[in-house]
Amino acid sequence: MFDASAVGRVLFIAWLFMPAFVALVGMMLLEWRRATRTRQFWCGTAGRTVNVMFVADTVRACTAFEPADAITCGRACLHPGAPGRRQAA
Repeated sequence: MFDASAVGRVLFIAWLFMPAFVALVGMMLLEWRRATRTRQFWCGTAGRTVNVMFVADTVRACTAFEPADAITCGRACLHPGAPGRRQAA
C-alpha cells in the first residue's frame, strides 16, 4: 500500500540535505578546476620561453626538458609564487 507520510519524510530529508550536497559538489568542482594549470614564462636557465604544467603547487612537466616530466633543476619555476618569474604574453 502507498504510504504518503513515508514519502513526505523522505522528501523532507532530501530537501534538508540538498544544500550540503550542492556545496560539496561545488567545492569538488572548484578543486578539480584549479588542480592542473599551465603557465608560460621565460626561463633563464633554458634561455627560452617554456610551458610548465603545475598540479596544485608542484611542477609536473616543463618543455625545457626531454621528456617534459623529467625535471632536474631546482629553479624558481618549481614554486608558482616565486619572485623573479615573468609571465610571457
